[in-house]
Amino acid sequence: MRFLICYDVVDDKLRAKIVRILENYGERIQYSVFEFNLNPAKIIEMKHKLIKGKLLNRKQMSFSVYPICEH
Repeated sequence: MRFLICYDVVDDKLRAKIVRILENYGERIQYSVFEFNLNPAKIIEMKHKLIKGKLLNRKQMSFSVYPICEH
């Protein structure tokens, strides 16, 4: 499955933690945009790491996931 993740995170330390995880799974397209081509198991693994680290439960951030059509 192909998709983009775009984020805007104010806190530098939090942003660095998120980037470290995302870099292990996808390619950085722009400073705050990553592209991924992952199977469902890897998507769940990445999501679990972000949630387990409590990296997405912040008020001063945006974190969006956009699916990309295979065609």
